[in-house]
Amino acid sequence: GKTFSLDGSQVSGSGVVSVTEGCSATVKGSTFQTDSDFAVDGSSTVKTVGTVSFGTLTASGSIQFEKSSVVTFKSDLVLNKKASLALPATSSPTLVVVGKAALNGTLQLWDAALPGDGTTITVMTFGSSVGNFSAVSFEKAGSVSRNLQATSSGSYVVVATQLYTAKSLAVKLRVCDASTTCNGLGTCDSNALCSCGAGYYGPSCAVPCVASVHCNGAGVCGSDGRCVCNAGVLGAQCEGTSKSG
Repeated sequence: GKTFSLDGSQVSGSGVVSVTEGCSATVKGSTFQTDSDFAVDGSSTVKTVGTVSFGTLTASGSIQFEKSSVVTFKSDLVLNKKASLALPATSSPTLVVVGKAALNGTLQLWDAALPGDGTTITVMTFGSSVGNFSAVSFEKAGSVSRNLQATSSGSYVVVATQLYTAKSLAVKLRVCDASTTCNGLGTCDSNALCSCGAGYYGPSCAVPCVASVHCNGAGVCGSDGRCVCNAGVLGAQCEGTSKSG
């Protein structure tokens, strides 16, 4: 249950640092660089601040990287199923794993500003990888969205967690805000997609369609807002009839 801090002047060389029995450790300082291996059990928390370099990290507990952190693992990163990894959402890799990244547990991304719609964020580079994160969540300062839960300002959803390119792990975020994404004509569902109000269609609810008006009462509005005409009726607005043979 103790809390302690490690910086570059205290730790050097090779060995093993074990954080166990509910301890909370802060690893900080731009000079922290060691070949030591870290082991974090399920009841413990390790937080990094600044530029730090480890040997191998094996975790079952909570690992938190502050916004200014640049973390390098000279060997492997092993996240067990109970591990929780919290990373700032940045446009450049937050973690560099020289060896193998074993991806289990959960990944949480956070940032003070919400990335743009469809933004792809690279969070890790590695030599090789095995496994997949069991869950991914995104947290915005002042408004939290986790596991596809909608917030008062909209919905944020992780579209994919396996955009692997050139040995890197990236996640893609889809953002939905009812007033802008849906033009104030619909609401955001739990998948960060617009659910349009009556008479409006399309991914941003920008296509108006009322069958009696736009389809001349001779068809229905399709899912994209275009008229689907009755048999024997033609035209974008179902205004014409087909010629018989």
